[in-house]
Amino acid sequence: MARRLWLECLVEVGAVSLAAGSVQAAQIVFDPVAAPAEQVGASCPAPCFNVRMFFEDPTRNLEIHALQFDVAITGGGTAAHLPVPPASSAQAANGNFGAAPWSLSATVGRSPDAGFDALVVNAAAEPFSVDSVQTLFDAGCSGPNCSFIGAGLASNRIYLGRFNATLTGDPSFRISGITGLGAAISELRAFHTPDEVVPQPPPPASPPPLPSPPPISEPLLPPDPPPAGPILIGIPCGDGCLAVRPCESEGCSDLVNGNGAVFYTTARGPQLRELAAPEPATALLLLLGSSLILSQRALRRAEIRQKSR
Repeated sequence: MARRLWLECLVEVGAVSLAAGSVQAAQIVFDPVAAPAEQVGASCPAPCFNVRMFFEDPTRNLEIHALQFDVAITGGGTAAHLPVPPASSAQAANGNFGAAPWSLSATVGRSPDAGFDALVVNAAAEPFSVDSVQTLFDAGCSGPNCSFIGAGLASNRIYLGRFNATLTGDPSFRISGITGLGAAISELRAFHTPDEVVPQPPPPASPPPLPSPPPISEPLLPPDPPPAGPILIGIPCGDGCLAVRPCESEGCSDLVNGNGAVFYTTARGPQLRELAAPEPATALLLLLGSSLILSQRALRRAEIRQKSR
């Protein structure tokens, strides 16, 4: 956890004054007043005080929509028992006047953070400022809190609620975890907790890298036919007749026409061998047949190479 530095708001017990402060900055101020006799007891032994909290804005026009913070008593003091939020004590600020301005939520409860006494959470239906709350107050206020709420507005302050505490010695208050909505929030952080690290949401996780496409490999091409592969052979079968069939026994290839005779070679030897002397037209047929087969093989290899690109 990041180291936290606290700016302590010193409050002199018994010095109950709502005069505007000399510091011209938005801040949270504490105003302890002696608690009524019926509130003094086991939960808040004497000297018991109502610690009233206010948002103060000397400009009277900073907007605030929601505000949350933790409070700790230091230097001599003990907070009275507070309920665990979201339960709230009856000391929350929703009893301002007609639920204004904290119309959505007003909670004063026990802080869940170690070392802190109270958690304050206030939220309104819409943003407001000291001036806009003053207008609502001037339109009418009834109830036991109107006196000090009106005095607070006259001193540029909006009531945030209170908690009871037994204060002794030289008590002071420290504030942590200021968060909320509105332009006033950054001003309050700058005044009270300038060195406190504001929690930020984690950055969005980067999407996993897309898998690499498989490498494109050249397709296997059929090997070129051996130089002495089988092609055709012609066998005389009578006058003007020549039976053409694959040469299965000797792998005949490279038919050559010379002087009307048909010659061929075999895989076993490069010497020319003469096929039976057919007529020239028949010899030409043999040559054309062998050329056709070779052409078909060449075309097939070219098609395979074209598809692989």
